[in-house]
Amino acid sequence: MDGGNQVSNIEQAKYLLPHREPMLMISDIMEMNQESIICCSHIQQNNPFLEEGMLPTYVGLELVAQASGLHLAMAQQDHALKTPKAGAIVAVRDMKLSDVKINSGASLKVCSTFLGGSQQAAMFEGSVFLGAQEVCTVKVTIAALEEG
Repeated sequence: MDGGNQVSNIEQAKYLLPHREPMLMISDIMEMNQESIICCSHIQQNNPFLEEGMLPTYVGLELVAQASGLHLAMAQQDHALKTPKAGAIVAVRDMKLSDVKINSGASLKVCSTFLGGSQQAAMFEGSVFLGAQEVCTVKVTIAALEEG
């Protein structure tokens, strides 16, 4: 897919990830190419991670993992999957969090870059932004789980 174009929305995310609202936190896929993906996350009031109406910055890990999972799924040649594959975070490295407050209703930019791996397991480096403020950076390895 070409970078610079909005390439998808929540409906395609539902098709490619096993998550459903409120755990599906990616709202739009804004750009994607072979190396990276940029998504938007609109923090809903029913988000299960909210603590007194605020989203903890550590949730950036889940946002980066979801964006990375979308990148991995969209990069596959076969988009004819009947159901989305389940996946898991299998490793987390170099996670850094800011002390910023994220209110319910906020829009976050989620960026993830493919560092290496295969369709079964891959490492990504990602960041989450509230406006220009970076709220989370992390390297995450995700893996597709075997069915059955």
